[in-house]
Amino acid sequence: GAAGAQTPRQSAAAAALAAIHWPPPLDLPTWLEEECQVPDAFRCPITLSVMREPTQASSGVTYERSAIFQWLHIHRVDPVTHVPLKRHRLTPNLNLRHMIEEWAAARASERSAQQQPPQQAQQQAGEKGSEGGDSSSSDNATPRAQEAP
Repeated sequence: GAAGAQTPRQSAAAAALAAIHWPPPLDLPTWLEEECQVPDAFRCPITLSVMREPTQASSGVTYERSAIFQWLHIHRVDPVTHVPLKRHRLTPNLNLRHMIEEWAAARASERSAQQQPPQQAQQQAGEKGSEGGDSSSSDNATPRAQEAP
């Protein structure tokens, strides 16, 4: 055969790899890992960082896509199980990706609530207290409602 020609098996594997839809990497804020307790399942066993492109091996273990591709370029075995592993056997772990996305959004929401100016936070606390009907915790909000004719 010609130099550099692919065998039918190699070209089938390349076609299978190209056919997989890989969503774009998650855009996670840099403060997330520094300020938050990260669930172990969200960390890549190779990089120990939060995965932006969780990629599942045939063994069931999930890695950061770029890290497992680099690893397999040299080692050709699953880093955790040590079983032979080929790149075309890797797929996006969409469930884990969604869980990481939801977790990151919740942390961002908590963080923005904590960083509100004190006056705005007090106003929101007063509004929540008056909705509940408990007049003892929101004395400043209750009289306004009673002044109306």
